[in-house]
Amino acid sequence: VEHATELGPKGIAYLGYGDPFYHVSDLFDQEDFAIRVITEPDFIRQLVDAEFERVRGNLQTMLEALAGHDVPFLFYTAGPERATPPLLSPDVFERLVVPYQTKLVNLIHDAGYPASLHCHGRVRDVLPHAITCGYDVIEPLEPPPQGDIELKDLREVAGDRIALMGYVQDQDFYLLSEAEMRGRIHEI
Repeated sequence: VEHATELGPKGIAYLGYGDPFYHVSDLFDQEDFAIRVITEPDFIRQLVDAEFERVRGNLQTMLEALAGHDVPFLFYTAGPERATPPLLSPDVFERLVVPYQTKLVNLIHDAGYPASLHCHGRVRDVLPHAITCGYDVIEPLEPPPQGDIELKDLREVAGDRIALMGYVQDQDFYLLSEAEMRGRIHEI
């Protein structure tokens, strides 16, 4: 809270929260996990259900600690990106992310904060599911070839339901001059 207060009107602080799907996936080798999601869906759902209770409790504790502080936070989670193509189908995102993240995002909104999904890579087929969760923002939205959706299509799918943040290739931050980067941002 103290460091976020220093921002004043100049910014908003990111505050991460857990994702039950991510935590469960982290218990396995990723290849093994991808196979188990398909071959043992009930077992994986039981694990995600149990982990959800822990994540929800942690989030409630964070939100209670912030009560009474007038600090602009943007809550974010990165875990759902493990439920995206090419490793897993959008159906997995819909079944094992949406029900849980919707409840977590609702808790965040009830406390008066916005929520963001940090999701690298191929988001075209999961973007409608992310919007269903109620996120206010999705980022970093990488353009092709790392991502799989053009900015025009992103804007069409998102409409006014979710803010789009990013659309810059990571390596551009390291390889482009300041003038080139400003040009890239202007194009976007």
